Amino acid sequence: MTVRTGKVYIDATPQVIIDFLSNPANLLKITPGRDQAEVADDGTFAIAKHGARAATSVSLQIDKDRNRMEWATEDRSYSGWLEAVSSDKGSEVTVQISTTETVSDQSHGKAGEDRFQHSLELLRRGIR
Repeated sequence: MTVRTGKVYIDATPQVIIDFLSNPANLLKITPGRDQAEVADDGTFAIAKHGARAATSVSLQIDKDRNRMEWATEDRSYSGWLEAVSSDKGSEVTVQISTTETVSDQSHGKAGEDRFQHSLELLRRGIR
């Protein structure tokens, strides 16, 4: 299991951040390569990658009282959490993802880390 953790500071309250992320359409803004998001009646949502045969179904739990969200695929091959905490400059957002991706060499590991950091930057820019 590969685990990545990162932080980003956003000039917004934790509530604004969680509200933004509660809208699946906004998730597309921070997940490069994905172009469809739908919410099912049971609270799960599916995110599809352009050209993919099937969408990846992800369950998402949002705890607005704790300004935290957690998600996972059914088989737990991809999971993570996000937490927003008030700070002097707005909010400190911590994100952790776990994936079963295998990293066979340094370049693949760097590519995954680059995608993760890019998503953190998209999150910061998206909430302005």
